[in-house]
Amino acid sequence: MVLPFQFVYLAAALALVLLVMSAVASSQCSAVHEPSLNRTSYPSTFENTRENLLFHTNLSDFIRIRDSHSKGHCKHFPYDLYDWSSNGCSYAPSKKLEPCCHRHDFGYRNYQKAQGCTNDDRKKVDKQFCRDMVGVCEKKGWFGSLVFCRAKAVVYYTGVRLGGKTSFCTK
Repeated sequence: MVLPFQFVYLAAALALVLLVMSAVASSQCSAVHEPSLNRTSYPSTFENTRENLLFHTNLSDFIRIRDSHSKGHCKHFPYDLYDWSSNGCSYAPSKKLEPCCHRHDFGYRNYQKAQGCTNDDRKKVDKQFCRDMVGVCEKKGWFGSLVFCRAKAVVYYTGVRLGGKTSFCTK
């Protein structure tokens, strides 16, 4: 039987653990030195647009473009060249983080279509996934929800770093 004062200690310990996980999420998604986006002197429109959609477009605009494409309204060049499919968040469903998973899937699927498919590219896509999730978590509001959201983001990010290699550049 848990006594009332023991409950306070348990709650404090849980809050401390979640606070540490939240700090880890922030550090995992900190700015990282990214290699030059221009792989050649004349990078292709496909690569430039892919890089822009992945790293320089806010998540809500990316989702708007993706949704427009899936409804058939965005079939013009170069958008018609991309693989917009997504399995959501695979085995870890989360409606709040699903837009982040859609962009992450876009990155994995569309690096396979272009020249260059390196571990640095994968790391860059995964870091953006983490930044997207932390951005969604920041909008969650009050402390408890933010901490749980960031903890979930750490788990998702760790999952793609540990298990995503076989899905990235499989050709």
